[in-house]
Amino acid sequence: MNLKPTQGTNDEVSLTSNQQAILDEVYKQTSTLHEIEQSRSWRIIRMIWRNPWYLFIRKVLMGMYEQLTQIRGKFDSIKITNTHNNDIRFTQDSGSTFTQTQLRSEFSRNSFSSDEISWLEEIRKKQPEAIAVLHPEWRGIHAATEELFLSLLNIPDTLDPITALHYADLLAETKCPRIVFSGFPIAYRYLVLALKKRLPKLQLYVLYHGSFNQYREDYDRNAFATIIELSKTGKLNKVGFVKAGMAETVNAALGLSTGFVMNFMAQIPSKASNPLPDGPHLGMWLLWSGNWQKPPFSMMAACNIIPGSILHGSDMDERMASFAKIFQLRTEFVGKPLPRNQLLQHMAMMHLNLYVTFHECAPMQPLESLSVGVPCLLGPISHYFEDHSFLHERLVVPYPDRTEVIARQAIKAIEDRDEIIRQYQAYAPEYNERAKSTLRRFLEVG
Repeated sequence: MNLKPTQGTNDEVSLTSNQQAILDEVYKQTSTLHEIEQSRSWRIIRMIWRNPWYLFIRKVLMGMYEQLTQIRGKFDSIKITNTHNNDIRFTQDSGSTFTQTQLRSEFSRNSFSSDEISWLEEIRKKQPEAIAVLHPEWRGIHAATEELFLSLLNIPDTLDPITALHYADLLAETKCPRIVFSGFPIAYRYLVLALKKRLPKLQLYVLYHGSFNQYREDYDRNAFATIIELSKTGKLNKVGFVKAGMAETVNAALGLSTGFVMNFMAQIPSKASNPLPDGPHLGMWLLWSGNWQKPPFSMMAACNIIPGSILHGSDMDERMASFAKIFQLRTEFVGKPLPRNQLLQHMAMMHLNLYVTFHECAPMQPLESLSVGVPCLLGPISHYFEDHSFLHERLVVPYPDRTEVIARQAIKAIEDRDEIIRQYQAYAPEYNERAKSTLRRFLEVG
């Protein structure tokens, strides 16, 4: 084929025989590529390359290759020796000697991030009896777990079989005899299986912060069913519940090993806090209109019949703003969820905090509020204060959907504010000890 490129519109450019040969070869290769692209085999290959599973596996393998490349030099010069008692040892040219266990540990450490290595070193200093694994963004569960356990590992609900093996190696390096999943994101099932494969004798526990009523929700139903199945197959040693009565029910119905664990706040106030001037100032924190378990509207309406009240909160969605406008409520909301330390500071500035919900297991907000010297109303949804008539009468609202009952009890709690905190000061130490003992019994320690 004689190709003659043009320059401008009419002028022809002469080609040498060598240039013409190159162009002919390019044309030939282009034709061949076109034939390949039209073939059935090529379409199949292209479909595989675009498949998400292929991309995922390729990413994982490339990541493993990069890790191996990084640590290859460290182990290139290792020589294997066998001692008189058949204890295999690995020796480097530098003279460093490793046992099999030490070598595996050293290999694993090279896959850990700097933050994970720092966490691991801290755990080894503490030598805890248990490590709690939990979701970093489940605020209520996180607050409860921080009080119950000294050592935590935050893992989001994004685990897959590969990343689960990584965290299993990390937890194995701690040598801790007990791992407690506080809350149970569904993806944690991968970590349970990885840990049981890595360390078959490791004791695994789940502390469930849900209730039977949440079985109506898809996510909670799947999580609860997964916990039960893992327990039945022996992957979990024990299941704990923070909702009173659930442990006994599950044990009686299914024969599983269960336990009841009580939430608590270690901090006990020295006195009632000093609230903001004027008011009364009422706090309603981390509640939103779309949650069927704890809608805010009855509490908001109650504020309307509490003389001089100003309602504070950490966030306000569109429906709450509309409701506040209809009832002409005086509101001061900060506009976003607050970190826990800031939340406690805002709680302490209130005359009274409100957490009158329809459904909970053992809510942390009433305990957090009391820990900073502020009474908090709650619904009849937990075991709180059932053994203390004064606190139960002042703080537990018997009809959580009746506005006038909430308002009447709020006014009484504000009037008795100092006495409520004094009564709680006397009650909390003994309650906290009982809560700690439920955790020890659950973990079978001490």
